[in-house]
Amino acid sequence: MEFNTDILKVVFTSLFTLLAVIIGGILSYHNSFKLFKNQKKYDNRRISYSRLLAYKYIWAQSIIFHLGTRFSAEYFYAKFNLLSDEKDLEQSNKEFDKAANLMRDTSIYQKDIFETIGLIQTCYIIDIELELAINELFGAGTIQIQPFPKTLKNLTELNQYHDENSLKIPMMAETNYVAKIDKLLILLKAQLDSEK
Repeated sequence: MEFNTDILKVVFTSLFTLLAVIIGGILSYHNSFKLFKNQKKYDNRRISYSRLLAYKYIWAQSIIFHLGTRFSAEYFYAKFNLLSDEKDLEQSNKEFDKAANLMRDTSIYQKDIFETIGLIQTCYIIDIELELAINELFGAGTIQIQPFPKTLKNLTELNQYHDENSLKIPMMAETNYVAKIDKLLILLKAQLDSEK
C-alpha cells in the first residue's frame, strides 16, 4: 500500500492551524483577562482615591458641626446650672438632640470612608508608609466634648470659656482627620501617578 504524502501534508497543516488557533485563543484570553484585571485594579485605585478626596471635607465638616452643636448644648446646660433659666435647659436639650442627629450623618460618612480604605487595601500596594497612614486614620478615634467646668462663677466667665474653646473645634478636626486623610491621599496619588 502506497502512502500518499499529500494527504499527510494536508492533515499536518490542518492540525498545526487548529493547534495555532487554540493556542492563540488561550493566549488571547489570558492576555485579555490580565488586561481586564489591571484595568479593574487601576479603576478601583482611581475610584477609591476620588472617593476619599470627596469625603475629606464633608466628613470633617460634619464632625465640626456635630462637635459645635454638642459644645453649644454643653454651654446652654452650664448656663442653666449657673442662672437656673428653664429656657437654657430647653435649648440645651434641643442642641443635644440636634447633635445626636448630626452624629448619624457623621457615622455614615465615616462608614463610607472606611469602606473606601478597605477598597484601597485591595487594590494598592500597601507598603509600610501607606499602612501607617491607614492605621493612623483608623486610630483617629473620636473627639470628646467635655462638660463645662463647674468652677465658672458668672456669665462673663462662661462666655469667655465658650469663646476660647469653640475656636479649638475646627483645629481639632483638622489635626485628627483632615491632616491624616491628606497624608494618605499623597501616598495614594504617588502610586496612581506612577502607573500613568
